[in-house]
Amino acid sequence: MSKFHLIINTPTRGFFEEDVDSLVVKTFDGEIGILRGHEPIVIPIDVSPITIRIDGEVKRAYLAGGFMNVMGDVVEIFSDDALWPEEIDIKRAEEAKKRAEERMKARKSQEEFVRARTALARAMARLEVAEKGQKALR
Repeated sequence: MSKFHLIINTPTRGFFEEDVDSLVVKTFDGEIGILRGHEPIVIPIDVSPITIRIDGEVKRAYLAGGFMNVMGDVVEIFSDDALWPEEIDIKRAEEAKKRAEERMKARKSQEEFVRARTALARAMARLEVAEKGQKALR
C-alpha cells in the first residue's frame, strides 16, 4: 500500500509524525478515511478516536477535535489535545463521564447542557481509546 506523511500537532507537543498507510477520523458529518492521493481538503474534526494504519499495524489515539489539512501526500492534523491509550487515566475519564451525565440531567440552561454534552463526548472518546488500547496489549 502506498504511504503518505501524517503529522499530528497539539499546542503543547508534536504528537505524531510518520509515514502511514491510512487513517480514519470523525468529522462533524461522519467518519472520513484518508489514503494516499486523497483530494485536497481542509475539514474540521470532532472529538473522537483516530485510527492509524502502518504496515498492517493499527494505532488508536484520542483527539480533542481540531482540523485536518490534506494536501498532496501530507496530512496535517491540529488538535487541542491528543493522547495514546496508555496516557489516558481511565478512572478520571469515568468520573468525568459521570459528572457530565449528571449535568446534562440537571438541564440548568441550554449553554450548560451543551458544555456537559461536549464534556461527555470527550470522556467517552477517551474511554473508547483506552479500552481498545488495553485489549490490543493483551
